[in-house]
Amino acid sequence: MSKLIKQFLIFGAIVVVGTLRADTLWIGSASTNALALENLKITKIDGGKIYYQGPDGRDASRDLSRVQKIALDDDPAFTAAENAFAAGKFDEAVDGYTKAMRSSSRPWLKDWASARLKDAALKSGRFDAVADAQIEQILKDPRAAKNKIQMPAADSTYLDTAIGNVSTALQQAGITDAQKIGLLTFQSDLYHAKKDDASADKLQAQIDDLLAKNPNDPAAAGAVVRRKLLNASKFLEAKDYQKAIDEITPAKSQITDPSQQADALFDLAEAQFGLASASKNTDALKDAGIAYMRVVAHFKDQPGKPHVAESLVKTGEVYEALGDTKTAQQVYEQVASQYKDDPAAKVAQENLQRLKPR
Repeated sequence: MSKLIKQFLIFGAIVVVGTLRADTLWIGSASTNALALENLKITKIDGGKIYYQGPDGRDASRDLSRVQKIALDDDPAFTAAENAFAAGKFDEAVDGYTKAMRSSSRPWLKDWASARLKDAALKSGRFDAVADAQIEQILKDPRAAKNKIQMPAADSTYLDTAIGNVSTALQQAGITDAQKIGLLTFQSDLYHAKKDDASADKLQAQIDDLLAKNPNDPAAAGAVVRRKLLNASKFLEAKDYQKAIDEITPAKSQITDPSQQADALFDLAEAQFGLASASKNTDALKDAGIAYMRVVAHFKDQPGKPHVAESLVKTGEVYEALGDTKTAQQVYEQVASQYKDDPAAKVAQENLQRLKPR
């Protein structure tokens, strides 16, 4: 081997060695006494651990909860963000983590930076960054959508920006149904924060359609029931009472959630009352009254007393239809006195005024 080739190989080796990453982890229960592990190559974050190759090339790992700080010699933006976070300069940290997430192709860095970004953004009041971090975490693990975040005021422009960013994320190629469900859930939360319940309900319908594609998913049954209850409500609005009954009745065995049970029983009572009122059949009216009282009996002790006061008012209206205005008044008085904070109390008061002798 010629001297020139040997020199070239030696020089090449030096260049290769010089380009190797030298990551540093600070491990400990507090940043003041953290132990620095140097000349590492971080490979991944998984299962609550951070994995790396040591200076000797051997694989090792540490509990993620004990990592105080990370430094990367080839990513100054990320390292600056980590230093700012450690110093409590959370605004600076937000900007640094955002830049690092956008520029890096390392999956583990995005995982770490998104978690740090969310924490720093919450501490600095930067909801825009909190939302971006939430999107990133949902894409990594759709279950992150269950980790609710504090929302800004309903008129905040941050909400509109976040809704748009979720829509952009939903357009990514290769996105899974689980990721879609997580993102749509977050977007629904954003619409609720804007007090735009109509848009949130439309998203819930999309979520239900996705859930229903996998009958083995425990949430699928709830999605099917929600869809049936939504359809039943539409039939009630259209005064197509028999279709509302036909929509709910076959699904009774699937309805296990207490709030859905209350909705179903109340909707069935509404449909029965609608049919009875049209036919003016006394027995049918009495059956409708029993249906409303069934809601009261089942849910008067449940949290929030779903549909209880409303069902009592409807019971009073049944008594009116039967010509028993005295009992109807007694029912309205009960609602007005016992359920003062319920919107049904206002209806009861109005009905009492209407029934007063002139």
